[in-house]
Amino acid sequence: MKGTVLLIITLFFIGHVFGQGKKPPHPKKEEIKAQKVAFISTELMLTKDEAEKFWPIYNEYEIKMENLHKQHRALVKMMRNFKELTEDEAYATTEKLIKLDAKQSKIKEEYLIKFSKVLGKKKGAKVFYAEEKFKRELLRKIKKNGGHEPPSPMH
Repeated sequence: MKGTVLLIITLFFIGHVFGQGKKPPHPKKEEIKAQKVAFISTELMLTKDEAEKFWPIYNEYEIKMENLHKQHRALVKMMRNFKELTEDEAYATTEKLIKLDAKQSKIKEEYLIKFSKVLGKKKGAKVFYAEEKFKRELLRKIKKNGGHEPPSPMH
């Protein structure tokens, strides 16, 4: 049963990625994304019905968060040359970073409600815990591999 749900979710994700009309992500990035889907599905113990409702909402959430992360990375890149920034540029860049953090928190609040509507409050809250747990596990495995190849499947 669990394997069937993971297969359905993985196929849904792959269809979603390739159905966007963009070039597909880097194979290693795609592999990590598939591992994340499987990991979160397992952590949340999603039923087929829950998975069908949850993943479209989660994919929407992830797109919004990725857009904010891209903006954040661009601003941090600017801050690397902090000495060359004028006083106003340094202030404005830092202000933008703080506003991005606030936007990120607002999006998490918004999606906590959305996740909870389809999964219940406890599972809805656990989505964020599962994401963090996946990141920690991924970083641990990357460090273990010396930062080279992406880790093998999480479990």
